[in-house]
Amino acid sequence: MNLYQLRYFATLARLEHYTQAAAELNITQPSLSHAIGALERELGVTLFERVGRNVALTREGRLFRQEVEKALDILDRGVEHLREISRGQDIINLGFLRGMGGTLVPEAVSAFQRTEGGKQVEFRFFTDNTKGLLDGLEARKYDLVFCSQEEDSRVTFELVYSAPYFLTVPEGHPLAQRERVRLEETLDDPHIIFAQTAGIRPDIDRLYARLPRQPKIAYVIQEDQDIAGLVAHRFGVAVLPPMALLNSLPVRAIPLESGDIQRRIYLASVKGRYLSPAAQAFRRFVRDFRQKQGEK
Repeated sequence: MNLYQLRYFATLARLEHYTQAAAELNITQPSLSHAIGALERELGVTLFERVGRNVALTREGRLFRQEVEKALDILDRGVEHLREISRGQDIINLGFLRGMGGTLVPEAVSAFQRTEGGKQVEFRFFTDNTKGLLDGLEARKYDLVFCSQEEDSRVTFELVYSAPYFLTVPEGHPLAQRERVRLEETLDDPHIIFAQTAGIRPDIDRLYARLPRQPKIAYVIQEDQDIAGLVAHRFGVAVLPPMALLNSLPVRAIPLESGDIQRRIYLASVKGRYLSPAAQAFRRFVRDFRQKQGEK
């Protein structure tokens, strides 16, 4: 089995017509028939059956087509990536936590692309929770990710952002006009918290562990914007990180007095794994960029 046979198979599977497929592939019809026959003999199954002048995929052929198209797509994307690099371009597959597309990520990327080394770099963006991002990072789906920190000896985490948590309450709540608040003052309120799979959840658990008793947990939600919406509609109160969305909702975000536990965002990469020159340059740039931002 070789690459030519797989491309011949994919073309014939799409067109379902030997003459048309041979013309598109710029080969003779006997050559195409010979290649498909050799492929079927090697696999030990029949991939096509005759339907009048056309052909149709068998059940085995349909299964094989799914895998072949995925493999060819991966190969073609890899070839195109290398061609872009050879033309002086590069692509960074960057993953980040949902909700980070409002400030940190676009600010850092746009600033990098204004530098001499970043002008020819294209970014592809992906969002997920921390676990999904780290799984994708280790599976080589992403080059770098912005995420929370987890116990993972294979990954290097570099702190790039930290900010205190806020108690978020609906407008008109008894605590809404406070400048600061202690979390234990909300023990009689229904609370909305992050799901266990959210990267932010360990921080929230540490905050709740300090309370004399646990409040009533009304809802467990994965996404921070959904939690904010529920707070705005008076389903409960919640501990949230800084979010631009809060400025457009009828809520009040009040700093917590226990400010030692903060929302921390890390730039993560796999230890010892090759990073393209562009990805290395962006990682260095982020270090300097966040340092300069912190000095302002």
